[in-house]
Amino acid sequence: MRRRLVTLALVGLGAFLAAGCGGGSSSSSDVATVTRPTDEWVSGYCRDALELLVFLVDTRDGTMGGAVTPKYAGEILTFRTGQFADQIEKLGRPDTPDGDTSASTVGDLAQQEQEHADRVAKATGGENPEGTLDERKQLVHDEVNDSLKAITDTTTKLGQDDAAVGAAIAASSDCIELAGDMQKHYPG
Repeated sequence: MRRRLVTLALVGLGAFLAAGCGGGSSSSSDVATVTRPTDEWVSGYCRDALELLVFLVDTRDGTMGGAVTPKYAGEILTFRTGQFADQIEKLGRPDTPDGDTSASTVGDLAQQEQEHADRVAKATGGENPEGTLDERKQLVHDEVNDSLKAITDTTTKLGQDDAAVGAAIAASSDCIELAGDMQKHYPG
């Protein structure tokens, strides 16, 4: 299934680039914040993070194995983290007293993910990319691992900052799947 998702992402990225669309998203002031039941919000967050994890791992492993160029990895990561940021914005906030804090925490994660992708894209793009091919591959590897750590840290922080969110994380099959895949692909 993961390979199918990467294929779909690559096709989507090609269509996106061919259309000449920019990567901008609406500002949070343009969208009213939706409050969702806590279990629904948590499952949505974990599903979105799991989808991102699949692309991160496939891009990292594909780059290290030579199937994906570092430049293309930067394009894939930029496109996919933009989608993730949009998903997180639409997620809204959980229906808890600390829901705004949780929404802010996942918003910070989306921003961090885009920053990791931007570093890869800037270093690997253009006519004169930085460093040797092996250095650019290592950059993709390291930035993706930093992205995976950010997902792990964010999920932990969500559970610590809000007891209701923490209980929902522990009960969510999506979050359990996220934790299992994270352990497999980023045991750190």
